[in-house]
Amino acid sequence: MTHSWYLGIDFSTSGMAARLRDCQQGESYPLYWLSSDGSESRFWVLPMGLEIGKQGRKKQILSSTNAFTPPPYYFRGAVPCYNRQLGQWEPRFCGTEGAVFSLQAIAQELQALFATFNPSQKTPYRLEAVGLPEHYLKSALLALEGVILSCSVAWGDTYRFNLREAILGAQLLDTPDRIFFLEEAIAIGLGILGEEGSSKTEQLTPYPLISSSSRVPNGTLIVQGGKITTESALVSGTQLEHLTREDWALRGLEYGEIDLYQDVFYQLLYPQWLPEQEFVQCLNLEIPPPGEPDRPKRDRAAVTLQNSPEGQSLLETAKRVVLILQKQEAFSTHLGHQEWGVTRSQFQEKIIEPLWENLNRQINELLSQKGENPRAIARVFCSGEMLALILPFLQSRLSAKFPQAEIVLLQNNNDNHLMAMGLSRLPLFPQMLDRLRHQYSDYFLLAELLQGFPDRPLSLEQIMKSLERRGIPRACLWRILPFLTGQLPQGLIPSPEARVRMEAKSQEFLPYPAIASAPLFTPQPPLYHPNDKQGKRLQKYFSFILATSSQKFNDPLAVNFSIFESLKL
Repeated sequence: MTHSWYLGIDFSTSGMAARLRDCQQGESYPLYWLSSDGSESRFWVLPMGLEIGKQGRKKQILSSTNAFTPPPYYFRGAVPCYNRQLGQWEPRFCGTEGAVFSLQAIAQELQALFATFNPSQKTPYRLEAVGLPEHYLKSALLALEGVILSCSVAWGDTYRFNLREAILGAQLLDTPDRIFFLEEAIAIGLGILGEEGSSKTEQLTPYPLISSSSRVPNGTLIVQGGKITTESALVSGTQLEHLTREDWALRGLEYGEIDLYQDVFYQLLYPQWLPEQEFVQCLNLEIPPPGEPDRPKRDRAAVTLQNSPEGQSLLETAKRVVLILQKQEAFSTHLGHQEWGVTRSQFQEKIIEPLWENLNRQINELLSQKGENPRAIARVFCSGEMLALILPFLQSRLSAKFPQAEIVLLQNNNDNHLMAMGLSRLPLFPQMLDRLRHQYSDYFLLAELLQGFPDRPLSLEQIMKSLERRGIPRACLWRILPFLTGQLPQGLIPSPEARVRMEAKSQEFLPYPAIASAPLFTPQPPLYHPNDKQGKRLQKYFSFILATSSQKFNDPLAVNFSIFESLKL
């Protein structure tokens, strides 16, 4: 009997959930963790925690429940780089109560989480599978053909680079080409396929996305609201076996559950408490606009709260406000001698309306891209922590916008995690993969551009012909163009969002200000003028990163789904 094992991992702000799939035999198995401390506590979602020593004490400064900056946030904004002069890793971030930690420390914690899938490594948890004996599970995990991870549509290749490093460091696989990424909304879509796409070991939802045996005349909208992003996807009806990535329209909003709680505090609690509560008066907050993904303002305000002793409890209070307003129209309570309260109408006006404006704008963009009329949408699937909280407040708006649609809140059962299930199905639907992005990452494209860095001004056509001679397809043009107009891959040097949280000395780490000081090219149409000094700086910085990484950017990554593609013929 032949097997083809793939592992789908949903690494999110809630922790990590996973599903193992034998694509040859058509079986899949939910995975869970047991604590090895003898408590036999079962984890369907394994939380992430990080302890950093400070003055001889252990202090947890990061966890999957952190209300300010969950771990995935850091991986999209920077890459670890070893500072040989100081003998330490950069960048370094500020935690609570003056603690300082490096991005590499978080990456090592993530690697430890991924190591729980490796039977040859000793970890604090024992991995088990529903329906698969322990010795078969070990054999399967040691014979993995690929790992599929979830990602946000708005996040660049820095996030993918960091997660690939953690997978390779945990020795789940030995080459990066077998590590794939799938956008969250598409993964949810694959996770709710009808019976024809399911194995007998999977619990089926009563709401199949698309049946492979018939044509669906209407569109399906998926909205996935997590802790730090909201992802939306629109897919039009077609036979499942003919559905391709081009049939999906995708959008990402940099706003999630954590931002919702922050807005509740900023808009509803802070104005009431400010006149009478001294600890609030000391905050000196720059309030971001509600419902808006204004990252610079949001991150500065979040850092202010993080540095406040009461910051975490303030956001916990905001969360309780949302939960209370789900069940009652208003409430009032006391803070010291002050009476304060919030009504549902205030929450609707101050929080939900601005958020709906942005979400509605994103949905309209999807409808426009696909040429769909809202009346043609048959189903709206809502998933994720934030949508579960606010759907009662959005239900009427969604029903009015999509009068023919059934609106469904998707919820995970312990052994039926939709995201992990959908990720593990990618090898069965390889046409859903963003192949160009997998094969030619932004890092690879920039490395190729630096490898053959021009010594004179060139036109766009001349630059593309030079890259084509190096094997780069012309379809990558739109991703190379930003490098020629002054941009770099997001997070190659710490992004503005990451710098807000960085230690001051770390911001001065020489490559960061030097690379940010000037563009790689200066466009003077029709020519692009190369900056030789910046080219050499970037080449040197790349060498710093690659000196300690498993990924080298020597060749494009392969796509090894050919066996399953042949089944579609």
